[in-house]
Amino acid sequence: MKAVNLIPADQRRSSGGAGKSGGAVYVLLGGLAIVVAMVAMLTLTNRSVADKTAEATSLEAQADVATAKVGNLASYQQFNEVVKTRAAGVKTLASTRIDWGKTFEQVSRVIPADVSLTQLVASSAPGQGGGTVSLRSALANPAIEIVGCAPSQSRVALLMARLRRLEGVQRVSVAASDKQDSSSGAASSQSDGGSGGSAAGCQTDDQVPQFQMVVFFGTPQAAATESSASGVKGAIQTLNEGTSGTTTTTPGS
Repeated sequence: MKAVNLIPADQRRSSGGAGKSGGAVYVLLGGLAIVVAMVAMLTLTNRSVADKTAEATSLEAQADVATAKVGNLASYQQFNEVVKTRAAGVKTLASTRIDWGKTFEQVSRVIPADVSLTQLVASSAPGQGGGTVSLRSALANPAIEIVGCAPSQSRVALLMARLRRLEGVQRVSVAASDKQDSSSGAASSQSDGGSGGSAAGCQTDDQVPQFQMVVFFGTPQAAATESSASGVKGAIQTLNEGTSGTTTTTPGS
């Protein structure tokens, strides 16, 4: 069967012209679509830039807060350093401290009952305590100066042997052990290294020897410091220093 076009001939021309103009409409719509896409892209870009700017501002604020915290913690760090320094000073003092009460108690237990003492002086370093036995300056260690009388030289030797057994004793040295000369009333030295100390009223007769001895104690910290006294002074100075910029108080000044 053959197809028949029922549209009038005059209308067929106008329909064909409208079909030709329809292509321009598509071009216009495509251009509008491109413009819309570009506007959308520009909007998204601007929004992304705004977000990044806001993020950067937030990070700067956080950095300022962190810097402020670091500044506040600096004082705590300085205080911590002061605490460590003072703790080290206390440890130094503790290491140089001698428990003289305990030491004197031990000495009292080893002295024979028939031995009398006229002088018992403890000192951490030579020149301290007011002792009179010159042999004390032989060592910078802590020591006890003992002056007294014994019935015989053997009792003096017994006292020395007992003192050597005390805790922490490094050396026991006799400066003198003299018997009184009945003819002249003077004492004759029977051992070298005597001192100028005296024990008036101690010798009841010319057979009673007067002795002077020094009990030296060991000092584990002697290798680190020149003497116990200088070690203690350095520790006290460390304790008094405190933070930087404060006035340092030197012991004995």
